[in-house]
Amino acid sequence: MGIVTSTKRLLQTALSLGPHYILKCDMDTDVPHKLAISMFLEFIEQNRSSKIQILIGERFVADQSQLSPLEISEQEKMRVYLMEGLKIKNYNPVSSGTVLFTKSVIEQLLQLPIVVSYDMKWGLDFLLCLLAHQLNFPVQKVTITNGNYSPSRRSNAKIKAQYAAYYNVLQLVENYKKHN
Repeated sequence: MGIVTSTKRLLQTALSLGPHYILKCDMDTDVPHKLAISMFLEFIEQNRSSKIQILIGERFVADQSQLSPLEISEQEKMRVYLMEGLKIKNYNPVSSGTVLFTKSVIEQLLQLPIVVSYDMKWGLDFLLCLLAHQLNFPVQKVTITNGNYSPSRRSNAKIKAQYAAYYNVLQLVENYKKHN
């Protein structure tokens, strides 16, 4: 089925259970699931007065020497692209793997034709978060320090492929934005 179709089906199944929130975590456990759940619940508890619709667990790598020069370069190019092209500040697409959505937000996002037809290997999380920004849903962030970040799992080939997918997603979103 592939990761994208599987993820969309899992989100639909979760919706059918009638939750208020759905927390989606990547299965690679870069962010341990218990850590993500406790951090997100703590954030929700501390911010009861704000209307949380989307909460991104943003990975913060304290020891920047763990990042390859290629990854640092790609992150900076993406940061500039997002700021200048889409007017989105302080967002790192690599952090899109741990995201909490309200039921109503994920229902709306999953019905968008751009999401229904999306089938690339990487980038569904990024697409959902970018569309949320474009649709003016309030997007908030929880900083997750390091987690299980492993530079050995981030080869240059993987970094290049991942960022190529992100730029494809950006093009899809820009085209969507022009036509909607």
